[in-house]
This record gives sequence, C-alpha cells and structure tokens, in this order.
Amino acid sequence: MAGANAHLPVDFVARHSPGVRRHNDEAKTVRPVVSAGFDQGYLEKLNITWSDSELGRGPTGTAIRTGKPSICNNVLIDKTFKPWRAEAIKRGYASSVVVPLKDDNIIFGAVSIYSGEPNSFSDDEIKLLSELADDLAYGISVLRLRRDHTTTVEELK
Repeated sequence: MAGANAHLPVDFVARHSPGVRRHNDEAKTVRPVVSAGFDQGYLEKLNITWSDSELGRGPTGTAIRTGKPSICNNVLIDKTFKPWRAEAIKRGYASSVVVPLKDDNIIFGAVSIYSGEPNSFSDDEIKLLSELADDLAYGISVLRLRRDHTTTVEELK
C-alpha cells in the first residue's frame, strides 16, 4: 500500500455538516471535510450520497450506509464506480477502500483511501484500516464530548 501509492489522496468525509450531529439532509449528501495527498480538484467534482441510488452505491456511500468497509478493486471495471470513473482515471486512481467512522454504532462519516494500483488492498490492510478508523472515530467522539461539555458549562455560568 505504500511506495508508489503514497501520494494518492486520503479523504475524510461526513454525512453531516461539521458541528451538527446526526443531521441528514433529504438527499443523504456526503461532503468532504478534509483531505491529504494529491487530488487535483477531485473532491470538488464528486457528487456522492449514502442513499440507495446510483450515486450512493459506490464505496463511500456503501460504507456509510452499511457500516462496513467497502472496496473498489478496479475503477475501470467496477460497475458501482461508474459515476466517478472518468475523474478518477484522470488522476491515476485505480482502486479505493472506504472505512466507516462510527460512534456507538451511529455512522457519522468515512475515510476514503485511493491507490494508483488495482487490487491494492489486502484483507489484512483493510482490517488494519478499519481499526485505525475506529480509533479515529473514538478520538473525534471524545473531542465532540469535550466541546459539548465546555459549551454546557459556559451556558450554566
């Protein structure tokens, strides 16, 4: 997974706007929150939902909807990746894995990782990335809890 793929993007996406808990718009929109790596405007071109529709059946929508990791082993042939294929190919993305972020089994986002090689993610790597996502989700949950606590304390003063 490292080496030639290290420059490809990692995205954190949320199904709600930052700071609004468990908000779900009618379209079940997925919005990028932060990214790292080489994306050349890829995120701005995406239209992803987590609904059970064509725009929600790709790796990100599926991971958020099901709460399980979702893999696109080859963007050239994966039928569910069709809506984003052209933009992914322009940037050299060949496969991706998306792991959900959960707080008490409530899915609030996902981490998407892209690779320049097809079939890049082994079962062991997917398991490790899932564990990493669980740790990240825990950290986010703790930060939200602290923020809420501080806000409550300030309101009570």
